[in-house]
Amino acid sequence: IAKTTNGGLNWEILTFSWSPYPYFSDIRFYNDQVGVALLNSGAMYKTTNGGSNWTQLVANLNNKPVKAAAFVSLDVLIATTSDGSIYRSTTGGTSWSLVQQIGQKSLNHIFAKDAFNSWIVGDNGMTIKSSNDGSSWIKTTISITDNPIKDIIFVDVNQGNAVTGDG
Repeated sequence: IAKTTNGGLNWEILTFSWSPYPYFSDIRFYNDQVGVALLNSGAMYKTTNGGSNWTQLVANLNNKPVKAAAFVSLDVLIATTSDGSIYRSTTGGTSWSLVQQIGQKSLNHIFAKDAFNSWIVGDNGMTIKSSNDGSSWIKTTISITDNPIKDIIFVDVNQGNAVTGDG
């Protein structure tokens, strides 16, 4: 993990005492102090001091690697696992509850605009949306592709972009 405090002009590589040295797959911050990082193994770590120190939240969820995570609010996090399950934490990540099992599709990315607008994207053009703090999810459709959707972002509640592909 690298950290900048001057808009990306300079970067500091953070060191960790973990062994073996981890490979990170994703990082999400709620604000300048609180964030989570995902390891390729599926473990999730959290910082509350801007990345200076990290503590493990979970090694996995229900014996499945964590695939994606996002903050809906400071205490509410959403996470997906490799088997297509959606989990929700209302305790800042210390405990988790299964919200929904989508199926054997990989859910690749979560984007939370606010408590009323969150999206998850995945394989075969899968797109699902929550309008209630991640408590429940409904399927939506991106009918232009059967490819995996890798990422999604919304600039406001109506205008968004998604990236598809096998790579």
